[in-house]
Amino acid sequence: MPGNFPDPPGSVVASWPTPNYVDPPTLSWMTAYSVPVTAFASVLVSIRFYLRTRDQGGGLGLDDALLLPAWLLSIAFTSIAIWAADSHLVGRHIWDTLPSKFQLEALVSVA
Repeated sequence: MPGNFPDPPGSVVASWPTPNYVDPPTLSWMTAYSVPVTAFASVLVSIRFYLRTRDQGGGLGLDDALLLPAWLLSIAFTSIAIWAADSHLVGRHIWDTLPSKFQLEALVSVA
């Protein structure tokens, strides 16, 4: 395997079940769970900024300046997680993943 990711020891690979590359069992809850939670959080952040800009919830402050980038980063992270789950990089056992995708899977899991 290229890069800094060493090959798993032979004893570990030998203990894995027979791979199922065609139709492996997957965890398909990522999109169904994360989209509504992110949408709900977005509504709450929007309400907060709406009230703060109208001086009905206090004025804009440092916490709002930190909240906006954090909210944008959470949307980016959620998007990457959904992409990884839908492109079959995560959500399945390692032995059901094609060896050609090991390096990309490792890079996605580090992010």
